[in-house]
Amino acid sequence: MRQFATDTKGPLVLIAEDRDGIKGELVRQLRAKGYRTLVASDGDQALYMMRSYGKMVSAIVTDFNMSDDGARNADRLLRGMEKENIPMRPTVLFTAEPGNALASMYDVLGIQNRNEYTDTPEPTAEQKQVLNGDIVELKKQRFTNDKNGLTLHVVPKSIELAYAVSGSGGVISQLEDMGVVVPPGLASGVVRNR
Repeated sequence: MRQFATDTKGPLVLIAEDRDGIKGELVRQLRAKGYRTLVASDGDQALYMMRSYGKMVSAIVTDFNMSDDGARNADRLLRGMEKENIPMRPTVLFTAEPGNALASMYDVLGIQNRNEYTDTPEPTAEQKQVLNGDIVELKKQRFTNDKNGLTLHVVPKSIELAYAVSGSGGVISQLEDMGVVVPPGLASGVVRNR
């Protein structure tokens, strides 16, 4: 089943996500709101797309970990953009691993330590092994790095998927809050399955 939207001149959102169900829900709901979508299955493919279509991309929605080998694809995408001087776009980090994601991207996000985003104590090595990383309760979800121009908002995948995409505080509301808005009057809401 392939999904497509009616013609729209809405903002183009690059989605970097490896799981088909999540990717499909993001595409469906973004297109229903009038956004156009470009889809990558990992950070390397997303970086390639930013090289090719970057001037047209208004925002990025990315997972953190998009591979079985544990490669941190979201940070590779953002570091690659930074290294290649591709202008940063408003980014929503849509992840089930916010603690691991933020811990691996201090430099890209312009933060110094975990105290900037959580009050959760640092887990012991044994706890990290059992928990498969770092489980945190976020006290801050929006990060702006003036040096590289990145504005990133974390949306945890720990809540029901449809709500996480279009509900209050979800992916779409964060895009709108960062200024990536579908202009009034554009046809939206029509998503067909093929």
